[in-house]
Amino acid sequence: VDRDVYRFDGTIWSVDDTVPFPLGTELADVGGTAADDVWLVGGTGKIAHWGGAGWTDVSPPADPRNFLAVHALSRDDAWAVGDQGLLAHWNGAAWTTSSIGDSLPHLTGVWMSATDDVWAMDDWLSIWHFDGSTWTPTLPPNSRPVGVVWGAAPDDVWAGGPNGVLHHWDGAQWSAVGFLSLPTPGLNGMVGLTGADIWTVGDGGMIARFNGQEWTRPGM
Repeated sequence: VDRDVYRFDGTIWSVDDTVPFPLGTELADVGGTAADDVWLVGGTGKIAHWGGAGWTDVSPPADPRNFLAVHALSRDDAWAVGDQGLLAHWNGAAWTTSSIGDSLPHLTGVWMSATDDVWAMDDWLSIWHFDGSTWTPTLPPNSRPVGVVWGAAPDDVWAGGPNGVLHHWDGAQWSAVGFLSLPTPGLNGMVGLTGADIWTVGDGGMIARFNGQEWTRPGM
């Protein structure tokens, strides 16, 4: 892995190879709140921040575990999650790491609508929720785990996982929505602009979009 990050300036994509991580560090996810507030997470507990002019390594104390996802609510409130139950919270000054659950879940997705409303996806088993003080696990519908998550509102959250499985949170409970049409690759990314404009990507170059009514796969 060459640590390259691809940046779009509104016209073209270009390669940024200035990430201050050791050569070979696997990059896993990127997220932020503004053009000058972007987070990048990766292997062996690495976190970098883009402040508009360059990357700064702000990794917490050395941790052999890997970060796999990050989501920022504001400049002083962000969460990163990873394997073996790895959690990290940004409070505007520093990242603080901790662990979640006795089984050390494999956390591959995180999304938050507020400081007391954070979701983390364990693609082995559980869906975890943070209420501002405690992380609580629940089993996903039909015991089908999911690994990616994105929400438009506290009562409109989507999660996807292996075999194209999709679940939806309506503010009270998670419901099994079904599967993307065959072939059904694993879903490994999800993001949107509104509740009527959500995209997910998966294995084999699969792309699907939710328009507020249904999920479709362009070109199929």
